Amino acid sequence: MEDPTSGPARPSFDAIRVHQEWTRLLQHLLADKDWRAVLLLGPVDSGKSTLCSYLGAELTSRWRTARLDCDPGQSQIGIPGALALGAEPWGGGPPLAMWFLGALSPAGHGEGIEAGAARLADKAREVGFQRMVVDSWGYFGMGGGRALQRRLVSALRPDYIVAVQRTDELEPLLALLEPTYGHHIVRIGVSEMVRKRSQEQRRMYRQERYAAYFRDAASHSLEARRLAIVPDRPFGAESPAMRGRVVGLCGRDGFVVALGLVESWEPEKGIVRVFSPSFEANGVTVLRVGEIVLAGPGWEERTVR
Repeated sequence: MEDPTSGPARPSFDAIRVHQEWTRLLQHLLADKDWRAVLLLGPVDSGKSTLCSYLGAELTSRWRTARLDCDPGQSQIGIPGALALGAEPWGGGPPLAMWFLGALSPAGHGEGIEAGAARLADKAREVGFQRMVVDSWGYFGMGGGRALQRRLVSALRPDYIVAVQRTDELEPLLALLEPTYGHHIVRIGVSEMVRKRSQEQRRMYRQERYAAYFRDAASHSLEARRLAIVPDRPFGAESPAMRGRVVGLCGRDGFVVALGLVESWEPEKGIVRVFSPSFEANGVTVLRVGEIVLAGPGWEERTVR
């Protein structure tokens, strides 16, 4: 069996100008033998994901390193709507494990974020990873954003928190974390190489991810009586309204076996049909209904709540 902690050759970062603060952070992590996880926090378009890739690629020179992607809207490792675990250096391909959130934003999904991040971190340890770098969604301070980030920190209990910020936008959150983490909070400025992406570019990226995932999908029937359906009566549960809903077909361990799109929804008749990549039906025990709906050949998305 292929070692799940091995990966392709380390990518080169010669094509970008590596921020000096990135290099100092890397040297500090390489010198410290006692840490296991580093969590990156920062606003949208701050370069968190690129910094994660840089750290992951370099750390593999010494330790088996995992990457935990906790950005359900712009995941580099998983599919939109899910948290994902992969091996560094990340070179594409299917993730090692995914946790279905069913939403593009963590807002209103603190429990799912907390449970998924903790279970995926456990999985990384179980399969032998020695270090883990964690990417997160773009920080927003209002509307419960601060509380969501604290829930992520609580679930993961990282050894280091790296705060990437332009000025002081993360300081209200860091003030709450400082009593626990102190000098294990590392502040880093946003690299001048970072380029902002528009909402349209972000939407197109998600469409590309959907298209790649469902490229070889087919129709599958599931026996509803064998499944725990969560929630037991989803919003808009009438069959026509459910068409196109993204669902997570999950196993007993809670991880995603496959993602699917609802084709017909009649659990009271004992059948749910989904459009999905191939999977072993006996391995699916839970069907989780998300709030994302996909339609048409262009994978146009909308949300229902």
